[in-house]
Amino acid sequence: MTTTKVNSEFIAVNAISGTIIADGAITSTHLAANSVDSSELVTGSIDTIHIAANQITATKIVTNGVLTRHISDDQITADKLANSINTDIAAKAPLASPQFTNRIGIGVAAHATAALNITTTDQHIRLNNGSEIAAISVLSGGELDLWGHGDGETINFRTGTGSGTVAMNIVGTNVGIGATTVDNLLHIEGPASSHTALQIETITSGYDPTIHFKSPTNSSGIYVDDNDTNKMKFYNGNGKGAAGKEITFDNNGNVGIGTTSPTTKLHVESSTVNQNTALVKNTAGTGVNYGLEISAGTNATDHALQVLNAAGTSMLRVAGNGNVGIGTSSPASKLHVTSGIEGISAGIAGSTYGIRFDNGGTFSSNMSTIHGVDDTLTGSYQPIMLNGLDVRFGTSGTERMRISQTGSITSSTGGMTLQTKEVYGNTTVTTSGADVTVISTTITILANSKIAVWFQSGQIQNSGGASNPNFLIKHTIGSTTVNISDHLSNHWDYNTGKTSDARIFMTGLGISGSLSAGTYTVAVIGNVYNGTATFNYQGLGSTLIIQEISA
Repeated sequence: MTTTKVNSEFIAVNAISGTIIADGAITSTHLAANSVDSSELVTGSIDTIHIAANQITATKIVTNGVLTRHISDDQITADKLANSINTDIAAKAPLASPQFTNRIGIGVAAHATAALNITTTDQHIRLNNGSEIAAISVLSGGELDLWGHGDGETINFRTGTGSGTVAMNIVGTNVGIGATTVDNLLHIEGPASSHTALQIETITSGYDPTIHFKSPTNSSGIYVDDNDTNKMKFYNGNGKGAAGKEITFDNNGNVGIGTTSPTTKLHVESSTVNQNTALVKNTAGTGVNYGLEISAGTNATDHALQVLNAAGTSMLRVAGNGNVGIGTSSPASKLHVTSGIEGISAGIAGSTYGIRFDNGGTFSSNMSTIHGVDDTLTGSYQPIMLNGLDVRFGTSGTERMRISQTGSITSSTGGMTLQTKEVYGNTTVTTSGADVTVISTTITILANSKIAVWFQSGQIQNSGGASNPNFLIKHTIGSTTVNISDHLSNHWDYNTGKTSDARIFMTGLGISGSLSAGTYTVAVIGNVYNGTATFNYQGLGSTLIIQEISA
């Protein structure tokens, strides 16, 4: 059978309609090239059932001859099209894998250079994988809006090939850089075996890279001061560069509080009056509480602790060997205090001194000490000894008592009792004229002291004869004996109205002049006055009281 092609000139305008065409009747062989144009087609007349598979090619359709109004909705399917037509369809083509060789405009004309130009007041690009939705839009204010639709959704930014590597991600309201699990508003995680780094950099000299922290009521920050040898500085609500209000870390590892030029590892300054520059406080309620511990130095030239006045003069220094100096930068003992005129220092007993008072001179002429000694006055850690040229005691700025370098003790009013000694007799002695010792003792006194003696005899019995009993009070040191009796009361008239074997009691006083330091024997000597009678001085009941009195 011979196939005859129908050309355009044989078809009347609007002659071909869906009712005229048998199902599947139109094939490529039935259409001459460029033979069917829009004038021959009734609007909506061609359905998919009228077209045999793979029969519509670009050569069978006049340019712009078949318009969208001529084709029923959803009637041209992929199996009806020849492969060559995929690049030539202008509109209404539900293609599985479209490819466009030029620029496209959606909602607006194609852009002069951009491949895709979309203009809309709604979402510009809406992405849907069947269960999750995302959108890309430009908002009315010009903001680019990337929207992972739903609470806690993730937006990933990937680099690399294949499935790529997530370089940054947004999870809900948290942002992660290099982090697989984003735990905070900003979470930066470096790769394994690498230092994690956050770099904030300015490229213009004189401008500082800064991190600023701000709450609804306060603010603070950190910056690198490009104008101050790149020191790192922390500032508070006073703002950057507020004098005395920043913490500074310099390039030598020094930290300054209140100063931008720290000279030590921790340098604190303050210009505020009536306020401590630093406070160290432990508020623990129980247990062992520690305040401040300083560990430094091993010898006298090391400074474990030093306190200077505003002029830079040492007021207090603790040396590495444990000596403490007040008013001196070279403490010579455990406590050494001096002002250049009067001072005090402390050490250990023995060859060095416990507490030393000096005026900057030598020991022999300008120094006094307080130190512990043993009973030989040379050892250590025994009674306290006050030692000096003169040791003086005073009240209200007035000297009241003095121990001189010779050992004498004086007071501003004189007559101060330094010691009292009492002795009781128990031996009876008899004399008919020769001296006998009724009672005696020894006493050691200081230089320039006096001895005051009071004596009360026991019974004195006259065994016969007209005589009077008599006694003398004497002190002896070495070979020197001195009578200090008060002769108005040291003998008694026994003759008047007295008989043999009468018994009497006698009292007596004596006081010496200023004496040299030493140990003295003080004795009461009994004898017979004006006669040859025999007297018995009963030891029982006799009492001797001796006092050392300062000059």
